[in-house]
Amino acid sequence: MSDTNRVALRCVEEVAFGVVPTAPVLEEICYTSAPNLAFVPETTVSEKIRSDRQIDDLPLVGGEAAGDINSELAFRVHDKLLEGAFFNDFQARYGRDNNVVATQITDVDGTFEEVTVTDEGDAPSVGDIVRHENFGVEQNNGFFTVASVIGNVSYVVNEDLADEAVVPSAARIRVVGIRAATGDLTATAGAEDSIGSTATDLSALDLEPGDWLKVDGFATAADNDWVRILSITNVKLVLDIVPSGWATDTGVGVDVDLYLGERLINSTIEKSYTIEEEFEDHSPVTFQYFRGMEVDGLVINATPQAIVTTAFTFSGSDAFFSDSGEPADVPDQLPAVDGVGRVDSATTLPLPEVEVLNSSSNVARIARGGTPITGANFVLEASIEIANNLRQLNAVGFLGAVDIGVGEFGVTGTLNTYFDDASLARDVIANTETSFDMRFQDNGAHVIVIDAPRIKFSEGSPENPGKNQDVTINLSYQAIREPTFDYTLKWMRFNGIR
Repeated sequence: MSDTNRVALRCVEEVAFGVVPTAPVLEEICYTSAPNLAFVPETTVSEKIRSDRQIDDLPLVGGEAAGDINSELAFRVHDKLLEGAFFNDFQARYGRDNNVVATQITDVDGTFEEVTVTDEGDAPSVGDIVRHENFGVEQNNGFFTVASVIGNVSYVVNEDLADEAVVPSAARIRVVGIRAATGDLTATAGAEDSIGSTATDLSALDLEPGDWLKVDGFATAADNDWVRILSITNVKLVLDIVPSGWATDTGVGVDVDLYLGERLINSTIEKSYTIEEEFEDHSPVTFQYFRGMEVDGLVINATPQAIVTTAFTFSGSDAFFSDSGEPADVPDQLPAVDGVGRVDSATTLPLPEVEVLNSSSNVARIARGGTPITGANFVLEASIEIANNLRQLNAVGFLGAVDIGVGEFGVTGTLNTYFDDASLARDVIANTETSFDMRFQDNGAHVIVIDAPRIKFSEGSPENPGKNQDVTINLSYQAIREPTFDYTLKWMRFNGIR
């Protein structure tokens, strides 16, 4: 007997399609139901004619590796697979991690407010806001402002730290924003909404048009919210989305913080993965490996009073089982396995300890046209669906796919709301261009922003299901390339905001 609760799922990005990396670091995958990943064999009945009227053979002529992984939305737990869905890499800001495969944070000196790290070839800048998480001494967790930097090996902060000679394996550091000099940043409202600077080089913050920011510190409370960037110079961020009540503020005498995210936009960098499935309660333990697995699709769905769900769909090359050091049905280019049947020198990187996101308290915003959908048109359901339109390429001499063909990046979704006014219905009839964005925030101040800056509704009309019920409007939309930003969909992760 095998229990579903004893099945582990992990993945590693391949350097070459269908080739398991050497000594792979396999990241655990968060999933909710037993994945239906499988290598489905293709057989054909022999056409040989026998005088005794019996079938002579059922040869295996091919097969297809594919399937789904269902899960729940949470911060960071699917970042590797999201890169596969978007055909791109996340932008990376300065950070250090301690985990089972690395120790990059080595010491905290409370006397000098100094953090010592390994030299990874980069360093924070003076004025950067760094967030510390999962340190062993609680005083060392939180948001700190960099006061000085010593090469790539340490930095000093303005706030109080405590001595911590041994930093735990779960500790992590990320640059999450900048604190400008007192009085440096200004907010301007009018024909052109913007954030201006005289001393801070805003073009040096690794920002791009379409990026979102969280602003904090202006005397005008309404300005301390989320904005989206339209264009960037060294002295000005022109904004195309600002909060209600955005007003001019000279910033005199105040410290203004800009909280920065890490972006992921759709591109053309094809990615494949080896997926490991371990049946831990087998004796001996059984491993199944899927090779050349590419993300064909992703669905994110939010319904009332529920956990926000995700579903990844894969298409790949082949699969094999392994146990006790001897894999069965050995395919070509099989890597060596260790004494228990696992890929040799493999290491497991555990899931981060973060909470799953629900549709009640973790949805900070659902917006159309840059304006939150509020009032009586409350949202009943919202979804985003990515389709990469992959196709398996088969060839003579190979059992599974030799490669994966790539189609266009398609983004569609649904928006189901109560019907209290005709604004959404008018968008459908008039083929109006608008935008759609969703923002999620967990109790640990981690934020996800998903933004389709240009969409059109393809269908939707008021629905009257019968007496004693609510009239709703269920819309479908198609996202299309936004010419100013040159992408269709953006995913931003914020490692911390205040």
